Amino acid sequence: MNDASNSLARQADGLARTAIEVSNLYGFLATIFRQEISAQFLTHLRSADVRATLEAGNIDLGERVFDGPASEVLEELAVEYAALFLG
Repeated sequence: MNDASNSLARQADGLARTAIEVSNLYGFLATIFRQEISAQFLTHLRSADVRATLEAGNIDLGERVFDGPASEVLEELAVEYAALFLG
């Protein structure tokens, strides 16, 4: 392959990675808008991988979501969900 072909291949790889990241973000948003967050989802959200991904995307959910008592965080999120989406 010549330099132009290598450059196009790298650009295509970058675009594919970006598309996957955007798709994952949209999936995350769809999940949190569709229903109240479950205890299982909160546990997943608090994982190191997910937290690092959110931080890399400059998404700040606040320290309480990650460090607060799970039962209290779930209750607070349920109240916020009801206020936003159920009226």
